[in-house]
Amino acid sequence: MITGDITCEAPIISTSASFEWAQRLDGTIYRLRLAWNPRTFDWSLDIVATDGTILASGLGVRTRINSIGDLNDARLPPGQIYVEADPLDGDPGRTSFASTHRLVYRPVANVATALGTDEEVR
Repeated sequence: MITGDITCEAPIISTSASFEWAQRLDGTIYRLRLAWNPRTFDWSLDIVATDGTILASGLGVRTRINSIGDLNDARLPPGQIYVEADPLDGDPGRTSFASTHRLVYRPVANVATALGTDEEVR
């Protein structure tokens, strides 16, 4: 994380397989949903507008990889959403968001600052 990155404060309960919350990202409020898939043993992310319009669904949630990636939709947050782990120990498991991993938003103004550094997100 670099100064200005935002830890997304999901209402995480270690026994829950999904979480939904409102989060302000670059000035716009979105509803974010994290869901655990027991068949593939990974998390996915949905980004929903406040009017209920699904902007992106089933995005992969990986450590140090931008979940929004190359999606080209002006309604999506313009920055990067990624997982940070402490220590950096792979992608999040079933209970990782309650302990070792956190979902982070890097505002668009910070993306260029991180390029070429150890903090760069792919």
